Amino acid sequence: MPRSTRLRLSTLGGAAPLVALVLLGAGLLLVAPASASADTCVANGTTLCLNASRFKVTVAWQVPSQGTSGAGNGITLTTDTGEFWFFSANNIELVVKVVDGRAFNDKFWVFYGALSNVQYTITVTDSTTGAVKTYQNPDGNLASVADVSAF
Repeated sequence: MPRSTRLRLSTLGGAAPLVALVLLGAGLLLVAPASASADTCVANGTTLCLNASRFKVTVAWQVPSQGTSGAGNGITLTTDTGEFWFFSANNIELVVKVVDGRAFNDKFWVFYGALSNVQYTITVTDSTTGAVKTYQNPDGNLASVADVSAF
């Protein structure tokens, strides 16, 4: 099997950088646009990868009156939607979805609905552009949000 080397190439005139994958010994060169972010979404117990794994979603929660905090535990429901629990897997605290709304306004949309009044911060990262949006819910607040111009 031929060895490969990955190179990041600069371009002239401010154009987007490129990545070249050179397959040594095979005489092949693949050049493609470089992603703005090196963060590929990898789902795990506290990270959801939504909308074809383009968006990484995490949640940090806190109960100031009890001095407790942690990371939300994520469960994928559909390709665009997931839920988070904080204290017990049978007690869902938050539902989040990322929808491709580009046909309507050239944006990806983020929706979330709280099933709890716990303080939390949702972080959504676009793994293609590197853009990050955070959504904060203060302690004692029940919130649902529709951000139709998120990304």
